Amino acid sequence: MADDYELALQVAVRAALVADLTLSGLIAGRIYDEPPDNVEFPFVRFGDFEPQPFDTGDTEGAEIIFGLEIHSRPEAGRVEATQIAGACRRALHRKQDTIAIVGFHLLELLWLTQTVGRKPDGKTYQGTLAFKATLDSL
Repeated sequence: MADDYELALQVAVRAALVADLTLSGLIAGRIYDEPPDNVEFPFVRFGDFEPQPFDTGDTEGAEIIFGLEIHSRPEAGRVEATQIAGACRRALHRKQDTIAIVGFHLLELLWLTQTVGRKPDGKTYQGTLAFKATLDSL
C-alpha cells in the first residue's frame, strides 16, 4: 500500500534534510518523527501535518501545512537553533524541483514562518518552522 500525502511528504522531506551537507554538519542526521528517550542534542523533529484537499480538474491533490521543530541546549542555544532553522529553510524552500515524492508530484514547497525561543524548561531552545507543500497524484 502506498503512503498517503502526508507520509509520502514526510519521507521525502526527511531525505532532503539528511542529504543537505550544511544541515548534516549541524545535526549529523538527527531528524526524528519521535526522538528517542536518550536523544542527543541538537536535533530536528517533525511537527504537525495538516492536509487539505487541493483538487485540480481530474487530479486529486493536497495542500499540506507542516512543521519542523529544532531543539538545542543552552550551551549553544539560540544561535545554534537559528543556524539549524536557517539550514532547514534553505534545504526546502522552493526546492520542489529537487525533492521526489513517491506516488505524487510536488508542485510547490514554500517556507511560511519561523520562530526561535527558550522553552519553559529553561534548558532548551526551540525553533519552529512552518512550510506549505502542494501535491497532486501522479
